[in-house]
Amino acid sequence: NCMKISKDEVVPSFSHQHAPIVRIERGTRLQIETRDCFNDELISEKQLPTQLATDGSNPVTGPIVIEGAKRGQTLKVHIHSIQLRDWGVISTFPDDGVLVHRSETEVKIVDIAEDTVFFDEETTFPIRPMVGVIGVAPEDGPIDSMYPGNHGGNLDTPVITEGATLYLPIFHDGAYFALGDVHAAMGDGEICGTGVETGAVIDVTIDVVDTSIPRPFVETKDAWYAVAHHDTTDRAIRRVAEDMQTYIVEHWEMTPTEAFL
Repeated sequence: NCMKISKDEVVPSFSHQHAPIVRIERGTRLQIETRDCFNDELISEKQLPTQLATDGSNPVTGPIVIEGAKRGQTLKVHIHSIQLRDWGVISTFPDDGVLVHRSETEVKIVDIAEDTVFFDEETTFPIRPMVGVIGVAPEDGPIDSMYPGNHGGNLDTPVITEGATLYLPIFHDGAYFALGDVHAAMGDGEICGTGVETGAVIDVTIDVVDTSIPRPFVETKDAWYAVAHHDTTDRAIRRVAEDMQTYIVEHWEMTPTEAFL
């Protein structure tokens, strides 16, 4: 059996102070419904994102408390499937994105069908479903769902997709897991401020591993990915490289220099 959780219960941040919407046992399989990043309110090309009542936070479904999950352990989230809504929204913003100086603020509503995004009558591209915001309660918080961190959050990492397993450090007993901000497709980053934003139903199994990690890791059938964040790109690159070096040393009995090689 698979427990279903609706998108009726959302929060704008990750925190252990939020009341849990459900408590589950470790190893439970869930189907979690999510709203899009605009809280399902941007539904017409006549609207602008600046006109919405939302404060800019990504609504995340949760938090979900995992019974028996302890601080210092690791949450294991396997994504079985991502069932997308049949339409998505792409938007630019007046003060966001590297091409804001040569673009207008505009909203594009697109159809999603047959594993394809229909940008217009002539332009289509394949879907690449992914979960943009996913995480647990941070050590200190709350942290708005717009931001990434050691707890996860707004990671916007394309490899967090169907078939992948995400590992998250647990900072508070119960973990307080939540997710949202699904994209039907996204490049390596959101240079205009969005991907193809859409609602979804995400089929996951949530478990606990009795080990400790500093930050998120992603396992796919082909590779392991370390995920890190910092205020500067250089420091983020160093941090994620150190995490991967440590992982290789611990799991393949290499020296730090061999891992660097």
